[in-house]
Amino acid sequence: MSRLVVSFLVLSCGLCSLAASASPWVEADDPFLRSDLQYLADRGFIRLPLNTFPVRWSLLADQFSRLDPATLNSAEQSAYRHVQYRLDSERLGRGRSHLTLSWANDADVGQNGFGGSEHTEYGIRASHEIMENQFAMRVSSGYRQAVDSSDHWHFEDSYLAFGARDFTLSLGWLSRWWGPGWQQAFGFGQQAVSVPGLSLSYQHPTAGWLGSLWAETLVGKQDNQVDADYLWASRVALRPRSWLQLGSSYKQWLGGTDTLPGQSATSEQSNGMWTLDMRLSAPLPWAGAGGLYGEYGHDRQTSVDYQLMGLDARWLLGRESLRLVAEVQESDPESTSNADLGVQPLWQHKGNAIVDAVDGKRVSLGGYLQLHNDHTLSAFVHQNSPATAERYQTLVAQYRLPVFAGRVTGNLTGSEDNAPTADRLSGGVVYEYRFN
Repeated sequence: MSRLVVSFLVLSCGLCSLAASASPWVEADDPFLRSDLQYLADRGFIRLPLNTFPVRWSLLADQFSRLDPATLNSAEQSAYRHVQYRLDSERLGRGRSHLTLSWANDADVGQNGFGGSEHTEYGIRASHEIMENQFAMRVSSGYRQAVDSSDHWHFEDSYLAFGARDFTLSLGWLSRWWGPGWQQAFGFGQQAVSVPGLSLSYQHPTAGWLGSLWAETLVGKQDNQVDADYLWASRVALRPRSWLQLGSSYKQWLGGTDTLPGQSATSEQSNGMWTLDMRLSAPLPWAGAGGLYGEYGHDRQTSVDYQLMGLDARWLLGRESLRLVAEVQESDPESTSNADLGVQPLWQHKGNAIVDAVDGKRVSLGGYLQLHNDHTLSAFVHQNSPATAERYQTLVAQYRLPVFAGRVTGNLTGSEDNAPTADRLSGGVVYEYRFN
C-alpha cells in the first residue's frame, strides 16, 4: 500500500475531531450540471468563476439564496430547478453511497471532454461520502482492468477535506478541470484517472474590485514513465465583471532527469507549463446565453505554444435545453512537437494526459441536450490534424437515462480507418446506483 494511501487512512481516522467547516463540491464529472450553472452565470445570476472545478456547493448556495424564482423566465427557471435539486440533494444527504459497474471494448471509449468516462475496459467501484459541519470525506475503492497488476485495486475518488471560512484543505484523489473549454483544457484537462495530492484553496465570492476570487495550490504524485513525477500546480481565477472570467495556472514537475536532445542527464531543465484563459459572456436573443472563450498555454519543456478558441450558446427549446459548442485547439505550427524532439511529455498519469493539448490541430463541434424526462445526450465530432500523422475524424457520443433505481450511461466512439486506434467503432456502458 502506498504512503499516500496510508496517510489518507490515518488522517481519516485521526483528524475528524478538528473544529472546522467543509463542503462537498460540484465535481468535474457532470457537463450538464455545469451547463446549467454556466447558463445562470451568463445570465448574470451567479458571480463565481466557473472555469475551475471542483467548486464548493456552499458558495453557490449563498448566491442561490438571493434568487427569487418568480422573477425568472421559463429558460432560467429550468436551469434553476436543475441546480436547486442537486443542491437540496447535497443538503439532505441523498445518494451518499454509490455502486458503479462499467464495461467497454476499448479503454478510451466515451472520452468526451469535461466529465468523460473512466479509462478502463471493465471495473466495479463502491464509495461512501460523509458530510458533517466539521469535515467532509469520501472513501472509495474499486477493482478494474489495468496493465499493471498493482493498479487493479485502487482508492481513486477518495478524499478528506477540512475548511475554515473561505479556506479548504483537501487530501486525496479529486478530479480537476482548469480552463473555460468543454472539450480541451490546458490547465488541468483530467477526465478519469485522478492525480492524488494535497491541496489548499481560497474561494471568496466578493473580493472587492477583483469580483469573485479563486486561488488554489496543490502538490500531487503522478505515476508516469519519467522521473519527474511530483507535480506542483497553482491556479488563480477571477470574475471582476458578470460578463468576464479570467484564469491563469502554472505547473512545475519536480525530481526528474528527463532531458531534451543535446542536454546531459544532470542539466537543469525548465519543464513548467503556464496557461492564461478568458471568457466573455452575454445574454442572447430568445432567452439564450453564451460566451466566447480562449486559452493559451506554453510548455517550457519543449517551447511549444498551444491555443484554444471556442464559443458556446444555450437555449431552451420547448421543454428541452440545448447547448452548442465549437472549439479549435492547435499548437504553434512553427514550434517543434514532442514527437519531433523524442521527448516523453511530463503531463501523464498512468498513461493518460492531465493536459488536454495536441501537437497539431483539433476542431470540435457538438453539444449537450437535456430532455425534460432527465435523459441527456452529448455528441461531438472531432477533426484531428496531428503534426506528424494524417488527418482523421472521430465521433464521440454519450446517452444517459435513469433506470433500475440508478443511472445508465451508454458511450460510443467511432473513428476513421486512418485513426491511430485499435478499434474503429467502440462502445461501453456504465451503471451507477445511488443508495438513499
